[in-house]
Amino acid sequence: GGLNQENPETDQLLRVLEEQTQRLSDLVGDLLALTNMDALECGERIDVPRLLSDTAGELQELAGSRGIAIQLQAEPGVVPGNRALLERAVFNLMENAVKYNQPGGTVAVSAGWDGMHCRIEVADEGPGIPQEFRERIYEPFFRIDKSRSRQLGGAGLGLSLVRAIAELHGGRVWVEDAQGGGSRFVLTLPCQRD
Repeated sequence: GGLNQENPETDQLLRVLEEQTQRLSDLVGDLLALTNMDALECGERIDVPRLLSDTAGELQELAGSRGIAIQLQAEPGVVPGNRALLERAVFNLMENAVKYNQPGGTVAVSAGWDGMHCRIEVADEGPGIPQEFRERIYEPFFRIDKSRSRQLGGAGLGLSLVRAIAELHGGRVWVEDAQGGGSRFVLTLPCQRD
């Protein structure tokens, strides 16, 4: 309103407070998800290609604002699990791949099956993750580049949640080098093929 035009500092402060509040509420949500995991129902049947395309759709605006293309390639199939949690895990991996990419880069998302496992890959064209940090990135609040992460927002729980969700489903998550630089996160989940 009228007040803020005379007071850009107040405006700025309110914006920062709003961001911090949002970040805190995201953080609380993440912590609740982590603590409630054992009690969760994991009997839903989740259509993997649809899970990936829905998540990519949610990130379209963020990706578009950075000139980043999300490419999807998913073989049809179903995994048993908790939909909300798997959506969260895939969202966190894709969001990171968008945020830590180079401007105008590509995020390549794929899903395939090998025997009894579904393998979901999310690759970016960002700076990659140095070998010595590849285990530590799953620690809550761990940051490789503190200032960059703060600028990009987020509570720093993203990957610890992904790992907890993967393990709850009897799966795993790890990171490897992507072709041409960047990181490739691999999430494997036990499945039954139709």
